[in-house]
This record gives sequence, structure tokens and C-alpha cells, in this order.
Amino acid sequence: MESLGTLFTAAAWGVALVSLLGGVIVVVAVTRWRRRAISALERSEEEQSGPAFRASGR
Repeated sequence: MESLGTLFTAAAWGVALVSLLGGVIVVVAVTRWRRRAISALERSEEEQSGPAFRASGR
């Protein structure tokens, strides 16, 4: 019976750790995606604006 409790505790900790790791991975992935999306939007905005936009210092 004691080993069953140990097994249950280990399984509970395992699930908690996997959930936390999954959360960290999702946060990192979303952050990287967001930065790439913003960068792409800024680049396209600069390309559409033309040289006058860049020369004005904006």
C-alpha cells in the first residue's frame, strides 16, 4: 500500500511538472511568434512608406 501511495505521488508530481514545462514552452513560442509578427509588420510598413518616410526620421 505504501508503494501505491509513492506511485500516486510520483505520478501527480510528473503531471504537474509536465504541465509547467508545457506552459513555459507555450509562453516562449507565443513570445517569439509575436516578436516575429511585429517585426514583419514594421518591415512591410517601412517598405510601403518609401524613402521619404525613412528620411524624415520616423
